[in-house]
Amino acid sequence: MKGTKKEITAALSQADMVLIGIGEEFDCKKLLKEDREYIKVAEEIEREQLHWVLPYVDTCFIAKRIKQAGEAMEKLFAYIGQKDYFTVSTCANGILGQSSFGTERVVEPCGSYRKLQCRDGCRGILTDTSDRVLEDLDRCMEGSVPWKQFSAGYCEKCGKPLVFNNIFVDNYVEAGYLSQWETYTKWLQRTLNRRVCILELGTGMKYPSVIRWPFEKAAYFNQKASFFRVHESLFQLTPELSDKGFSIPQNAVEFLQGL
Repeated sequence: MKGTKKEITAALSQADMVLIGIGEEFDCKKLLKEDREYIKVAEEIEREQLHWVLPYVDTCFIAKRIKQAGEAMEKLFAYIGQKDYFTVSTCANGILGQSSFGTERVVEPCGSYRKLQCRDGCRGILTDTSDRVLEDLDRCMEGSVPWKQFSAGYCEKCGKPLVFNNIFVDNYVEAGYLSQWETYTKWLQRTLNRRVCILELGTGMKYPSVIRWPFEKAAYFNQKASFFRVHESLFQLTPELSDKGFSIPQNAVEFLQGL
């Protein structure tokens, strides 16, 4: 069924619990690729093979020049209010951490820029990213410091460079999110037979096993669930959800801004 803003706000108001999936449309790559300054910085990062810094660079450009995603997050949070919610995000740009959602009820399986790991994946090497590292990145983006001089530090075990703990790293250390994932799975078990509103926002087929397929399953088995899929192009519903689910063929960021 085709959904509307009225139906989604009504479902949110009636829900006991809210499950939210934040997908690729919140990476704002489509908009970032139209930003000449971002393109220049991204090309410099490519030359220096520093792909792992992109989550922080992306969120800086989103915050400074492309405010839509952040505004959309705040609109959604305002509707959720004091509801019992949990959010799963496949974005690595840390956008939720910059919003009222914070990090307590959020899990980011793709990582972000908030933790550092060894480039070679040494176990046990996970540390919080310091302000110094982010400030140095800011200087690189401004052009006052060459990218080739940037360093996040070195592994205390093997001496290799430290990098952000995210999927842009060849040896991604998943331990960075696993404890929060356990918290999420325990929360998800409590949704059975509860009035839960499931919002799948901007999630395509990049990581379907993280949000898209599990959310469909949760909606199918819970007779009290309402399901909304919002996406610019991949908004279609499976036959199993055609009677209880709603599809909204619109960019999720733009949709939330209009709530």
